[in-house]
Amino acid sequence: MRPPPPRRSSRAAEAPIPESWLTLVVAVLGSTALVALVTILAWPWRVEGTLKATTHDAVVSLAGGLEMAHVSGSAAAILGGPGVIAVHLRARELWRRPIAQVSLDALLAWLDAPPAPAKKPSTLGRLAKRAKDALLARTDLAELPALGLRVFLDLRDLALRGNVHCGFSDAAITGKAAAWLYPTAAALAPFGTVDVSFDWSGRNVLDGAFEISFRVVPARVALEGLRFARHHVHLTPEKRAHGFPEQADRTDDEDHERRPYAARRAPLDVEERDAHR
Repeated sequence: MRPPPPRRSSRAAEAPIPESWLTLVVAVLGSTALVALVTILAWPWRVEGTLKATTHDAVVSLAGGLEMAHVSGSAAAILGGPGVIAVHLRARELWRRPIAQVSLDALLAWLDAPPAPAKKPSTLGRLAKRAKDALLARTDLAELPALGLRVFLDLRDLALRGNVHCGFSDAAITGKAAAWLYPTAAALAPFGTVDVSFDWSGRNVLDGAFEISFRVVPARVALEGLRFARHHVHLTPEKRAHGFPEQADRTDDEDHERRPYAARRAPLDVEERDAHR
């Protein structure tokens, strides 16, 4: 007599439960971290920057700030007096550096000054320089402006506006400021309005405000960087001759064939010249 067949349960088969709580915790944390990373990289980050200047009783005060992803940097100073730079995470101060004196003369002199002679670098500095030189030798530097333009055009909700009215007791400094501000305002004209005016009366005046805001997607920036590295960063250093890499690969015979016939003819020696005559 055969035994009765086993009864089949009508309930669906349940998924196996991990035997170890550690495995379950690691799986949950890993999934949460992956979702958070994808969200952070794919979500647009808002960047806001402000710069303000006011003049009161011939005393010029400056203030500026930049904020992105709850990390902000701020600076404040009195022209001709002290200043301070600080970095914050939310409301917590992470770094601060005081500045003994903020002077427009020193800023313009720094912009016009030639580069300082290089000091003997440390071991870390030498390694960083070697890595930078190796990367530059393998990169198509002529394509970097196109990369910057693509990243800039990929910005979202770009808003820019500002106005500046300034003048200084030294007319030469006012002229140098005009030489810097007018081209800057012209370059920013396609993206916003920046009004620039000057006071040539010989007073120290600096009033104005500048605001810029936009959104950037880190994943798209990283994708553009990977595309650039794929197409324009090579495993071997690029050979460059007179600014054209392809010229370095030509042999003497190829260069000889590329020249016109008149240029390829060897110069006649004295006996052949006399014979032709």
